[in-house]
Amino acid sequence: MGLHARQVEIDAILGHKGQRYGKVDTRTAMLPMLAGQGVMSLRYDYSIGDGDWYTVNASGDVEARNPLRYAQSLTDQSYSWVSVRPKGIVTLGVSDWNAEMASHEAGDPTIENSGASLKAIEVDYRKTSQDGNTVVVFYRTKANALAAAQATKRQAESDAKAAAEQKAFDAEWGQRLTSLPYMIANRDAGFKVVYAACKPTGKNSKGEDTCKANSSHDWSDSRAAPYQWFTDIEGCEDAAINIRDKPPADVDHDGGFMSDCVPAPKVTGHTLAGYKTMFALTPAVGADNGDYTYANLRERGAKTARVFETFNACYDAWDAAYSKTLKDLGVDEDGNVLSDKTKIINLTATCVRVY
Repeated sequence: MGLHARQVEIDAILGHKGQRYGKVDTRTAMLPMLAGQGVMSLRYDYSIGDGDWYTVNASGDVEARNPLRYAQSLTDQSYSWVSVRPKGIVTLGVSDWNAEMASHEAGDPTIENSGASLKAIEVDYRKTSQDGNTVVVFYRTKANALAAAQATKRQAESDAKAAAEQKAFDAEWGQRLTSLPYMIANRDAGFKVVYAACKPTGKNSKGEDTCKANSSHDWSDSRAAPYQWFTDIEGCEDAAINIRDKPPADVDHDGGFMSDCVPAPKVTGHTLAGYKTMFALTPAVGADNGDYTYANLRERGAKTARVFETFNACYDAWDAAYSKTLKDLGVDEDGNVLSDKTKIINLTATCVRVY
């Protein structure tokens, strides 16, 4: 069946022939869009054809395959979801559907991605409904596929170089922090969730609202332990987000609520020994907590972190040490490295319970 005949058939089924875009019943308002989508899919199939297209495999080599047959092979394997569409097309508006419905030519040059103007196709799929999307791109010409493979290789090399440079930069700044005479590197093997109410304290010199934590709490889902201990940062972060959405009832959080993940040893005792500071530094703004370098305040010459009897004593200590740490690292209050304004670090600090 030709494209024009198929469109006439769709119009007849929907009952919109002659009044395609007039006022329709709300129950059928979506039908013109569905018809346009059907015509669009037919046009894509026609433009792709039965011949070979070209794609770049996982090894970076170009191989010839037909996108439609590839998509059908996935469907035959009962993949959860398979979609064939022009590369980069995510959403289409009503005007796009209207244009599709109005055109009667399979290779209409006025329609984007129609006929020979369709240069690249992506096949998107999910093997199971729990999987993320996988995208495989097909190019009409081998030359375009080769160009894409070369661009991918260059990008991979660039990413690897940037990652190596960032890793070296992270190590350098982590060493700078832990080498300060009043700091000691934190070597705890796991993580715990800490939370606190944050009471408003006015505004800073930039006019930004500020607050001060009036305590530090540990989150636990078991009375047999002082806190829930996580072996990895991902599980800890999930718990921190959950209690941020639903703060514990024992905290007055009207002024604000904070939760975070910090390194912690695996302990079982409930006797509170005091509080220690926890500094976290990352040279990459927006990096995951796992990329942080953690350090604690210590007495000069001491081989262990300093433990404060009260939260307020701990807070006053880190509040004073924070500005000194920035100065000794050569960083301004906004995190800009004074010796290289293209570099930014993020330094945070808090007080945590020790058992």
